[in-house]
Amino acid sequence: MMRAAAGLQGGVAPGIPTVLAHTQQDTVNSSVASITMAVPSGVVAGQTLLAIIVSDSGTRTWLNTAGWVLESPSLSTTSDRAVYSRVAQAGEPASYVFTQNGAVRKAGFMLALSSGYFGGAGVPLIASPTITRAPPVAQVIAGLNLCVFKRGSTAGATLTVPAGTTQIGTTQNANNPTMAMFQREIPVATPATTALETTGSTTSFFGFQIAIHGEQYVTGAQVEYGAGGYYKFACPVGVSSLSGVFVGGGAQGGFATSLNAGGGGGALGYGNNIAVTPGAVYALAVGGYEEATTFTVGATTYTAPGGSGANGGALPTNLTGFRGGNGGTGAGNADANMSGGGGAGGYSSAGGGGRGGNQSNGSGASSLIDGAGGGGNGPTPTSGPGGGGVGLKGAGAAGVGGAYGQGGGGGSGGEIGLLPSGGKYGGGYGASTSSNTGLVAASGGARLVWPGTTRQFPSTNVDDI
Repeated sequence: MMRAAAGLQGGVAPGIPTVLAHTQQDTVNSSVASITMAVPSGVVAGQTLLAIIVSDSGTRTWLNTAGWVLESPSLSTTSDRAVYSRVAQAGEPASYVFTQNGAVRKAGFMLALSSGYFGGAGVPLIASPTITRAPPVAQVIAGLNLCVFKRGSTAGATLTVPAGTTQIGTTQNANNPTMAMFQREIPVATPATTALETTGSTTSFFGFQIAIHGEQYVTGAQVEYGAGGYYKFACPVGVSSLSGVFVGGGAQGGFATSLNAGGGGGALGYGNNIAVTPGAVYALAVGGYEEATTFTVGATTYTAPGGSGANGGALPTNLTGFRGGNGGTGAGNADANMSGGGGAGGYSSAGGGGRGGNQSNGSGASSLIDGAGGGGNGPTPTSGPGGGGVGLKGAGAAGVGGAYGQGGGGGSGGEIGLLPSGGKYGGGYGASTSSNTGLVAASGGARLVWPGTTRQFPSTNVDDI
């Protein structure tokens, strides 16, 4: 990880990070395993180096580079993007080599930052030709927000500069990934909730944002992560234990025809009185669709699995909790109903299953105690309703199964399922005619509260304070 900033409850640490210099490089239309990135000139010991690289393949694994930390992706090292970081030392070499386990075209930037540490990278969002990308910042942070947009293998592609940002640079080559990077500062104690939007001259760009934390201000004694992405939690000074609840992402299920099943809901898991070290920085990954939500403390990783196809998320690891509901079974013919998505798991019971497209018009299953309800089936050729999501503020009422054409009810304060997206957090998607519908809407979530000795899930002092 980057330099660990002290997590200060009711206070701030020094300085908003600034980009002092950068280099950029592409592999000049060549498919190669490695890309050599030059170190920016003038780097001195103690500054932060950040390498952000994209490739034209999401099936290759990013490898470790000596002296660097592979910050993102943290759910899987197989991705078409990577973020590496290190604290600069005296006598830095002229360049570093970054490698995937296969030959593909690559492009990247290396930044020299005045200070800061990696705070998270959001799940990419595909749009055509306009991209709106919300930042992956859950806490009230002062720092730097980097926005990266990529278009695979297109020469001459252009992007507008998002409002409120300045452009760091652009890489372009005829058959290489086109990559553009922008930055904006986030003032002290201002929630970074404003999305960045850009338009391009061609379609199918994707965008993701990176948070570089400089100052941190923790309000109250809890923090919530409500969007899929990769984060670092800086433990506040004086906090030696915490409790947490984690929900995996909902599954997409099938698409294109009513023959496909609805997506399963994500699992919920919670842990209490987890020992932590004041001032330490911990990795937390919130699952996007079909991904697990994980929180790592020392050698222990707490995991709430995401849904997988039509199956609800499996039982959590190192946590107490329940699996998500299954998506409804696909229909036997293309003229039947679209299947509903499964509900997210609860604190004391599993999520309800979605209504199958092979069943008569009707409702999804309700959760027994406090999980989310499954979506009902829906009329073809539109979409099956999504499963309900589950809330992060402790156990509450069970979600009711959605009626015909309606999403499942949210459990414990979670959101109702939509058509076809699952509700937050962890609701499974209904079967849909589009493979790209709702790819972010049913992400998982996580919430940490402290101290863990007196605030414990499912229902002991877990409201906001």
